[in-house]
Amino acid sequence: MSTQVTVAHGLARLIKAQGIDTIFSLSGNQIMPVYDGCLAEGLEILHCRHEGAAVFMADGYSQIAGRPGIAMVTAGSGFLNSLGALFAARLNQSNLILLTGDSGVGQDGKGAFQELNQCLSSAPVTAYSVRPKSSEQLFAALHEAFEFYAQGNTGPVHIALAADVLEQPLQAHALSLFSSGLAKTGYETALLANGRQAHEQTLLEQLVQRLQAATSPVVLLGPFFNQARYPGLTNVLQKALGVDCFFMESPRGIADPHWPELAKKLGEADLVVVIGKPVDFSMQFGTFDSTQPNGPQWLMVDNDALTIERFQTNLPKQAANTLRMAPRRCIAGLLEKTKQAYAPQVISSQALSPVDPPTGSAHAEFLKAIQNVINGLAASLTLVVDGGEFGQWAQAGLRAHRRIINGVSGTIGGGLSYGMGALAADPDSHVLVIMGDGTVGFHLAEFETAARAGQRIVTIVGNDRRWNAEYQIQIRKYGEDRTFACELSDANYAQACLALGGWGERVQTPADLESALRKAFAFNGPSCIDLAIEPEPYKAAAK
Repeated sequence: MSTQVTVAHGLARLIKAQGIDTIFSLSGNQIMPVYDGCLAEGLEILHCRHEGAAVFMADGYSQIAGRPGIAMVTAGSGFLNSLGALFAARLNQSNLILLTGDSGVGQDGKGAFQELNQCLSSAPVTAYSVRPKSSEQLFAALHEAFEFYAQGNTGPVHIALAADVLEQPLQAHALSLFSSGLAKTGYETALLANGRQAHEQTLLEQLVQRLQAATSPVVLLGPFFNQARYPGLTNVLQKALGVDCFFMESPRGIADPHWPELAKKLGEADLVVVIGKPVDFSMQFGTFDSTQPNGPQWLMVDNDALTIERFQTNLPKQAANTLRMAPRRCIAGLLEKTKQAYAPQVISSQALSPVDPPTGSAHAEFLKAIQNVINGLAASLTLVVDGGEFGQWAQAGLRAHRRIINGVSGTIGGGLSYGMGALAADPDSHVLVIMGDGTVGFHLAEFETAARAGQRIVTIVGNDRRWNAEYQIQIRKYGEDRTFACELSDANYAQACLALGGWGERVQTPADLESALRKAFAFNGPSCIDLAIEPEPYKAAAK
């Protein structure tokens, strides 16, 4: 049976032309033409079980692949189901394009099936959102999205796909609109060092002068410069500038368990430079305790209007200390001026600086067992840590070459999906996902997706039989006799993974955990280790 070549086929062709080999999707009426186009163009679809999971997967893919992730969901409730994960991606500064089915342009205002002003809903959680009304506008929108990332901008983009536009015959001239001067690789890993403009040189000189004049400066990078996208960047930048450098991506902000020394360094700083890092709740709105008589001076480097506006709102006396420049161009320029080179490279976990896991808890022994296995892996590993109390222990005590966490938004439940996206981006690597028994429940069915796709993804569920982060809040705020409605059952999540086509085992001791982990990494499919733990708070959480 012959298939007419439609705009949907052109859409798939243009996505593949950017070096993107997989999109993450849950099917629905309006996007089935794109499925047909993906089949024709040889573009893989990882078909998941929830629209939010598709966005989490695209986010994980983008952080590892160095190019935008593509999530595609249908209209109506399908689109609305994606918004929670899209909010997380926005605060993660992740480069992904959300394609959503939509009712036809020809039926606007008539009450068409699943008709909804999607752009109105997605605007607060995206860099921008558009609904093209013709094939020319659709291809131009996709072109603009890729150019948006190639110019150093960050954040998810939403493009609503009107059903009648997708089904139009593909015209050659429409594709030609897309082809002029579009870069095909390096959207996220390139630091945009080429083509430095004169005013950027001036800004860089001002920044270097301020750093050199300070006695104890600290440089803070935004979530975009994390350990997944730029492994080791903070070490290179610290060597180049001779200044303490940190990336910040935790919802616990300056109490980030990954950086136990951060609060002390900030408290002593006389200059805080934020590059691509919003001054928001995670920075205590710029009012953290300081040993400086009048607090530190601040300098922001950013080209995002909202980020600059919040800086000026929270620190009005520092408003003039803003250098308007794309953060990636700034960091590339700093490395260039100091003759330091950065290129992503695979580093074995044994080569990482040793970090002792938190002490005073049984959790520390579990973390040591996990780290022992990580250190013995031959291939590189991406560590994914979801939110929750057990996740804070893992963020503090585990180290790997690349790491993805749930991010500044505090959105939980995406861990398994982040890991699946990361594995799709680098199928030859290992992926280990750490979750709690609360977080695993959000997208438990994605174990079936991983089994169906043949993904070798390893998960550990810290099972303390409760929503422990909230349980600990109740204890601290209301007392131990006022804990309520945060308990979970003694469900065995390893058995659930087995039932969904994977492998699983329940363990209770560090030795058994280490043994089970080795089995899991050898298994040819998804695996889940249900780790029985006590409901302990992370030691820094009670401060």
